[in-house]
Amino acid sequence: MDVAAEKNFDVRQERFGLQAQFLAPVFNLFQDLPSFSRQIFSALGPHYGLRLTDLRFETGSGSLGDVCLRLSWPSLAEARIFLDRVELDSSYLQFLGFENRDLVADVLSTIAEYVGDVKFRAYSVTQEAHGALVGQSRKDFFAQFVSVVPEGLGPALGAGLAFYFGSEDERLASSVTLDFSRTVDGGVFVQYVTLYDASKMPPRKIQESARSEFKTICGRIGLSR
Repeated sequence: MDVAAEKNFDVRQERFGLQAQFLAPVFNLFQDLPSFSRQIFSALGPHYGLRLTDLRFETGSGSLGDVCLRLSWPSLAEARIFLDRVELDSSYLQFLGFENRDLVADVLSTIAEYVGDVKFRAYSVTQEAHGALVGQSRKDFFAQFVSVVPEGLGPALGAGLAFYFGSEDERLASSVTLDFSRTVDGGVFVQYVTLYDASKMPPRKIQESARSEFKTICGRIGLSR
């Protein structure tokens, strides 16, 4: 990707999402649900304010793929622990590193400590930002990347685009998507999706590495935050 001139990017809304895939389903994960819940509560409760009312065991449609233990921090973050994966989502990124801790790593390590022999296959991280461009119109920003637009379909407002990248270091694959923001008037939406090799990426490095890469990617496409 060519390095574009930096522009000011006033971020108004962010999201961090993780899916950690187990190497194989852990069928006995909920065999002793009280014991597992106690492990989660003891590890996360004191540092992150997790309450009993924030833990919920859900069966969904009843299939094994839907069964999960949901951990909720209203308006801050949510984690769901399935038999084959762990999902974590937050739109308040400060909470993920509350008081110099790391919620991503703490959730994954707590599960690993309880199960004992659990291993992860890959970590898929999705990062999104909606923001306003300062000093440049959205149309002009996208014109840097797309110069040819189909004619005869009405006035051209701009164009969304996506870049895809292959394996490098601990990254198995990654992609960058640019589009119109649906939440910021006249703004830009940027999404960075990364698939990490779990054998090369320790849980303690996931959040730090992913967020650093996202900042770098934004700069390289001309969005300085």
